[in-house]
Order: sequence, then C-alpha cells, then structure tokens
Amino acid sequence: MRRTYKYRVYPNEAQKAWLAQSFGNCRWLWNHMLDVRQQAYKERGETLSGYDCDRLLTALKKDNPWLKETPISSLQQVDADLDHAFKAFFSNRRKGRVVSRRRDPKTGRPRNPYGHPRYHGKKGARESICIKQGSGSSSPTIYVDDDGRLRLPKMPGTLKVHWSRMPEGAVKRVTLSRDRCGDYFVAILCDGVEPEPQDHPKGNVGLDMGVKHMLVASGGEVVDALQALGRNWARLARLQRKLSRAQEGSNRYRKLRRRVARLHRRIANMRKDFQDKLATSIAKGYAVVSVEDLETKWWWQDGPMAKKAQEAALGQFMALLEQRCERYGSRFVRVGRTFPSTQLCSACGVKAGPKGKEGLKVRRWVCPECGTAHDRDLNAAANIDREGLRILQAALRQAA
Repeated sequence: MRRTYKYRVYPNEAQKAWLAQSFGNCRWLWNHMLDVRQQAYKERGETLSGYDCDRLLTALKKDNPWLKETPISSLQQVDADLDHAFKAFFSNRRKGRVVSRRRDPKTGRPRNPYGHPRYHGKKGARESICIKQGSGSSSPTIYVDDDGRLRLPKMPGTLKVHWSRMPEGAVKRVTLSRDRCGDYFVAILCDGVEPEPQDHPKGNVGLDMGVKHMLVASGGEVVDALQALGRNWARLARLQRKLSRAQEGSNRYRKLRRRVARLHRRIANMRKDFQDKLATSIAKGYAVVSVEDLETKWWWQDGPMAKKAQEAALGQFMALLEQRCERYGSRFVRVGRTFPSTQLCSACGVKAGPKGKEGLKVRRWVCPECGTAHDRDLNAAANIDREGLRILQAALRQAA
C-alpha cells in the first residue's frame, strides 16, 4: 500500500530562493499552458492533451532558460494536473453537475459553473511543487543522506527536515509547499508500505454523519464535532478587525495577516488531530465500517448550516477514515446517497420515516407498522450498517 508522510522543513536562504523560483516557474507554466490550450481550441477547434503540452516543454525551456532551474518532472506534473482539471471539467459538464452556486452580482449567472480551470495568481494560494523519483538512473535522485538531511534534484545543498518518524517503503515522489504563514513542509509519498492489521474486537458498525451530531454509531455512541472554530472565534474576530484597520502593504498589515493565518492553521490542525484520532480508534475497533456517501459541499453554501458544516468537516473525516481502514485492515463500505436510511424502520423495514426538508425537524418518530419508537440518527445508523453488510457480501460473492 501507499502512504504519505508530512514533515516540517527548514530551508536556508539559497534554498528559499530556489523554492520561490520553482513555485513561480510552475505557476507561470500552468497559466501559459492554460492559455495555449484555450487558444488552440478557439482558433483551430483542437483539444490538446497533457502529452501534447509535454512536447512543448523543450522549446519553452530554450526560449525561457530560467525554467531549467526546476526539475523536469515538476514541469511535467503541472501539465498532468492541468490535463486532469480539464478532464474533470468536461466530465462534470457531461453529467450536468454544477460545481459552484456562486452567482455574478451583475449578470446573476453562476460563476465558474462547471469548474473550468482558472489562472493561478501569485497571492492567496498555497504554493507547491511536486518532484518525482528518477526512473532512468541506477541510483535514486531523492534520498536521505547519512546526516538525516533530504537530497532533492537541482536543489542547492541538502534540506533540513524535522523527522517525527522515518518514512517506510520506496520513495515515489515528494511535494514541497509553503503555506500562508511562510512555513515550509514536505510530503513524501512511499510505496510498498506494509499494512498494520488489528484484531477488531467490535465487529461491524454503521455510521450516520450529520451537522447536529458529527457521528452517530449503530451501537449508540454519539460524537459531536470539536468546535475548534467556535473556541477561537472571538480571538479570530479580534485579529480580523485589527487587520481591517491596518494599511494594506505596511509592516503591521503583514504581521497581522501572518497572525491570522497562523490562527487559521491552528484551528485546522486541532480539527484534523481530533478527526485523525477518532478515525484511528474506529478503524482499529471495527472489522467493517459502513458510511453514507454524502454530498457535503452544498452544506458549505447553506447559510444556517455553513458554519456547523465547517466545524464537522465530514469530507475530510471520511477520507481519513478510509485511509485508516486500509492501513489497519478494516473493510470500508460506502452506502449510496440515494439509500433512504432515515425513512426505513430498522426493526421491520417499512419505509415510513420523515422525509424532505420538513422531515429534518423530526428527531424522533414511531413506526406505524410495528410501533417501534426511533431516534432519527440511531435508526439511520442501524440501516446503514445493515445495507453496508449487504453490499459487502454481494461484492465478496461476485469476487468468488
């Protein structure tokens, strides 16, 4: 299996200059290739692929010698990312998906309705560069030397890394990034990492996720979100007010902007640490974990639910839970979002529960067929558990 290890790195001044140059090269190449693909489609009706863009790199490096300071694998990865963005755009358009509901205040039309790739600006985004392990040479191009420092192609010197644990397996690629606080990180993707199977003493479980309670298990356990944003809301509001009064471009403005960014990073780290520990305990305790495949991105655009959805971060939690289940040998089953988990009676199977927007207010109901009193979330978790086991058994029979 593959696994990613993330560490804090401390580049020197020469390495910071090289990273800034590489970040800028990748950003410039993205914007240039996006412009080339759009012009090719407008003028000739031709759709360029990632391979077509890769063939243009040789000529671009001759005309722009500063591109040679960045590893070729990083430039090729930019073309691959742009190609993937266009494929996702056309796929969403064919399926009629609206990626964003934000509307232009002048025209009233949706902004970027199908997720069309956009130009990357210098400000406001997390900067990163991906470097792949060389495959043509006999010796690795990315490795850790005897002094515990990371060696990367074309980077001056060796990179100082704070190793919380040493990576296992073969290094496939690394991603260097700089966040809004100005701190640098490296993510190392390794292949051939051995899983860590557990005993799983608790059997199987169904998880109902939502905004009122982050997680309700079929066994009766209820877990609420950490409220990391709520705990720091007053401090964040105070810093934002100070930032709004500072003159943009001044030293005070830059210091306050960095303080706001650090607080946002602290909130995100608190939330991820809580979810990581929760996902690990679930993956180690249960052999089969069934969850409902929710469409959570619309919750962020609903006014009353947006803040609670941000606190829960269910999309991030489900991704973490799936990774932990793979790591600890558990079965992770996604139940379709069209499955009526709330409406079905977990005792007799009759579809008589609350439905629609009005049904969201109903927290308890009684089955008219068997007379069983149900808690809305606990009943849904039991139905998800039963449906997940059915899906898993069908998949195992088909594989056999």
